[in-house]
Amino acid sequence: MSESRHEKRRAQFEAVALPLMSALHNVAIHLMGELEDAEDVVQDTYYRAYRTFENFRPGTNARAWLFTILYSVVINRR
Repeated sequence: MSESRHEKRRAQFEAVALPLMSALHNVAIHLMGELEDAEDVVQDTYYRAYRTFENFRPGTNARAWLFTILYSVVINRR
């Protein structure tokens, strides 16, 4: 992937995903019960989301997409 294409992808991802970080973090704390575990879950969620960002369709529900990934990460940890 060219550098400019990578930068464009990163910028698009940040615009879609970063505004939801606080909400994801709050739910992760509730689900995990421990701050450190919640932070790990959110980090894994963003890692997986970025890796598969090409599958995300602009204009669709980014919140639902990220929360689906978050719940999957939580289930896999348990």
